[in-house]
Amino acid sequence: MLEQLRLEQQNTSSYVSSFYFAIIHAALGENDEAFRWLDKSYDELNLQMTGLRLDPLLANLRKDALFTTLINKVGL
Repeated sequence: MLEQLRLEQQNTSSYVSSFYFAIIHAALGENDEAFRWLDKSYDELNLQMTGLRLDPLLANLRKDALFTTLINKVGL
């Protein structure tokens, strides 16, 4: 949670990738929030989304149907 607060504070003065917030929420088991940030990352055309399928930090999201939907949306 401390890392998330630090990123949110940094995000007020410089850009912090939405993908990083998704990773934090995924690690905390907050899947709905993680998917919200991944959708935002997609909308921002974030290049990190190209590694979505293989990123080990998002492994716990893979069993969710929303992950499959997101993979298809990204075109992976």
